[in-house]
Amino acid sequence: MTHATLEQVTTLRQSKQYEQAKQMMRELLETDRTNPYYHFQMAWCFDNLGEEQAAVPHYEFAIANGLDTRFLTDAFIGLGSTYRALGQYAAAHDTFTEGLVRFPDSTGLKTFLALTLFNLKQHEEAMQQLLDVITTMTPDSDVHTYRQALRYYRDHLHDVSKT
Repeated sequence: MTHATLEQVTTLRQSKQYEQAKQMMRELLETDRTNPYYHFQMAWCFDNLGEEQAAVPHYEFAIANGLDTRFLTDAFIGLGSTYRALGQYAAAHDTFTEGLVRFPDSTGLKTFLALTLFNLKQHEEAMQQLLDVITTMTPDSDVHTYRQALRYYRDHLHDVSKT
């Protein structure tokens, strides 16, 4: 029964019936208040409705209480992005950084961290982070051709030729 209900929540969210999905998740949470996956899904429901402040404790609970590793990166991105949307840039930075300690290869976490660094006026670090993601991940042939130069400039953003 629970599996089908979770499928229904996902289907409702995918069809943008966010309020109905939230109500269904509330019912599921009433059956098991300690289920980290239920809290993770509830946080998504709140985020979909633009109710970011209400999403925060659910993301925090999910992360702190053993959310399955398959979903943990998304939970860090969700929580950090929610903090960022609320203007809580330091909390967003800490969340993305903690996520990267656990998942150092996550390009999603790196990209959202770059956005947050920009918000924190750490423009050089933001640019370096994005250049790292671009040069590592993109299949674009132009970027691939200039990958070595881009990686050099990532670490030398302010260098000026003296000739």
